[in-house]
Amino acid sequence: METYSIKKRTYQIISPIESDYEIDESYLVTKDDKKYVLTFVKDDFDYDLSGTKRFKLIRRDIKDLTHSSIEVPRLIDIDKKNNVYVKEYVEGSTILDEIIEKDLDEKIIETIFDYSFYARMFNKSLDFHPKNFVILENGKIVYKYYRVRNYDAKKNFELTYLRYYLYSDELVNYLKKNNLAYDIRRKKEERRVNKESLLLACKYHR
Repeated sequence: METYSIKKRTYQIISPIESDYEIDESYLVTKDDKKYVLTFVKDDFDYDLSGTKRFKLIRRDIKDLTHSSIEVPRLIDIDKKNNVYVKEYVEGSTILDEIIEKDLDEKIIETIFDYSFYARMFNKSLDFHPKNFVILENGKIVYKYYRVRNYDAKKNFELTYLRYYLYSDELVNYLKKNNLAYDIRRKKEERRVNKESLLLACKYHR
């Protein structure tokens, strides 16, 4: 079985897994019977306008995320020489799984609004699709990626993904496209979705 070592710590590579960013390569790995995600960053693929390499920018974003009030996987290892990092592998049902089963507890939506606010504190935004958030047994909600982008008020949570949390046309179309279970009887009327979105934004946006 293929392995990768960082500072004499050896990880067994199990299978490819979705990366924080599409251009990078990530693998599900194990060490001492625990699962992790190991990512190879393509540092020479892109640079920002200042000429800073991607791996340095990603490390900065990871630091900001892990020092914020957003629940994210713990950073386990980093190999600066080879542009590699290892993070916790978070298992559990996602918010999307929850929506498929039943209407969301408003507390979940409130938490996502909080995460949006916390990310804005360092001028970033998360990928707010409900498939990207895992609900742990203790009720905590974990953003399972380190994926962020620069904050854009025109693409905030309310304007991009809030409707996916309300069994809207957008959610049903997504479920259909991805061959996931859906109940057309639960789909809310457009006027109701607009009203609920507005009320939630007024109640929780800050």
